[in-house]
Amino acid sequence: MICPNCGAANTRTATFCAICRTPLEGVQSSPDVGLYREPVYAAPSDYVASLGLVQPKRRRRRMRASSAKALTTTVWLLILAGLVVLGYLSYTWFFNTETYSSTKSSLSFRYPKSWQEVDTKDALILERLGVAMEDLSDVNEVLLSDSISEDAEWVLGAGTISGLVYTNWKEIKPIMVDELSKEFSTDWAGTPLQFKDVTADGEPALEVSTTEVDMGITYRYKALLFNRGRLVYLLFMVGVRDQGDVDAQWNRVIGSIHMNE
Repeated sequence: MICPNCGAANTRTATFCAICRTPLEGVQSSPDVGLYREPVYAAPSDYVASLGLVQPKRRRRRMRASSAKALTTTVWLLILAGLVVLGYLSYTWFFNTETYSSTKSSLSFRYPKSWQEVDTKDALILERLGVAMEDLSDVNEVLLSDSISEDAEWVLGAGTISGLVYTNWKEIKPIMVDELSKEFSTDWAGTPLQFKDVTADGEPALEVSTTEVDMGITYRYKALLFNRGRLVYLLFMVGVRDQGDVDAQWNRVIGSIHMNE
């Protein structure tokens, strides 16, 4: 018989419901006598969720998927913003620069359009930037500066060193390091030379850096050496700006080096 209270099926002779203990006196027997059927209850999670106490698992999965999608979108937006900024900076650099193409060698590079060629004998600019005349013995290509007055803050020179016996950079590099170390070992009040392996137009090169403070002015020196056969190319820069400004300007120049071979 079927319990009128909970709907559970009981045996024909039962006097109380086996589930809820409701008296079954007077209840008529049903065709499914002798069968026991579990009452149907609402799932606890559905019931609790309907009260707003617990989030169903499906909703949690949905929320996790939404969070992951939002994070992915944010990452792509940041990457896109970075590419836009990089493109703008590259555009600005390209259209505000000039190309120097040597008539004496294969050297070519870009430099700020506002800079101009100056005479290597212009002692005023060189003195302002802490460059001695003897330092320019190898600057036989070009000397550029942002100003031809004593207000100059940048100077960029290029030249070549010839007459080498070796043509392999692995043999030339130790010679350059040794010569520079000897030259700056005496009467040099600046920081010790720092050597760094870099590339110039896809070929191995040597970057040299040092800093000197004189009369309250900080001079930051950069140089780059690389070879093509027995010819060693030299680029050097002196700046009196902050380290970050000098590094950025220098990296743009050496990054634009191209050999017209």
